Amino acid sequence: METTTGDEPRIEYGIASTEHPDIEPLGHGSLRRATAELADSSTVWPGVYLVQRHDRDPWQRVTPE
Repeated sequence: METTTGDEPRIEYGIASTEHPDIEPLGHGSLRRATAELADSSTVWPGVYLVQRHDRDPWQRVTPE
């Protein structure tokens, strides 16, 4: 689990789908863990992608670096 000093915004990851409007929150964790969850989910559900938000901001699609 990532540690913070409390000053940084916390990043929450989730999995979204082009097929369904719902987002499955993955919680506050690392991008590496979220990417692994996405890889696992994409074998079962086509069209899934990773999203993130800071604190309670709206979800935004994660773009590959």
